[in-house]
Amino acid sequence: MNQSNTTSKPSTFFAQSPLVVIEHFKVGPVKIEPNRLVMPYTLIQNGMADTKELIYKYEEKVFNPQDPTDQNLASVIGVQLALNYGLFCEKITFDGLFDHTDQRFLLDMLENTSREILVNKILQPTVFLKEEARGIIPEKKKRYTNATVEFRNTTFAESDLVWKYWENDPNKHCVLSSGGKDSLVSYGLLKEIGKDVHPVFGNESGRHW
Repeated sequence: MNQSNTTSKPSTFFAQSPLVVIEHFKVGPVKIEPNRLVMPYTLIQNGMADTKELIYKYEEKVFNPQDPTDQNLASVIGVQLALNYGLFCEKITFDGLFDHTDQRFLLDMLENTSREILVNKILQPTVFLKEEARGIIPEKKKRYTNATVEFRNTTFAESDLVWKYWENDPNKHCVLSSGGKDSLVSYGLLKEIGKDVHPVFGNESGRHW
């Protein structure tokens, strides 16, 4: 069991921002089983804590609960929903096995998401905002995320992560397939010249590919 902490710098974009309505948002640590991951999401407000579980379930066994690399992968998968809340929290804690590359990626994506939500959902006219959240003046800043972000590790030690490249075969190919013209033509051309090609898509809870 290892415990470490890394904290990002807080934002100065909105002093006393009306957008900040959550004191502390804690995510993790993830619990994994061979065919699912369970990520606790805890909202801490006025000394009270309320936890809900985000669950991803798979049709086959994809995780080894004793493997730190699987713990790392599940941690990264499970925290991504929380990237939507950087504008609205004073503090976000990600508890899990994240190496420095993961932390940098998550912080970059958190900042990108904060900026996108601000521009497209807050600064644009909308009837869904309360009066105190309207009238924010657009201003270009280096950082838009309001939350201070802390990374904690109370699971495996980062030193347990041993990375290695997957074995690969240059004669086999995957095509990211949306069903559109580009992916269909790419698949057809590779198939036509005799390559072992496999279309790959993500099923988002039955909504679309």
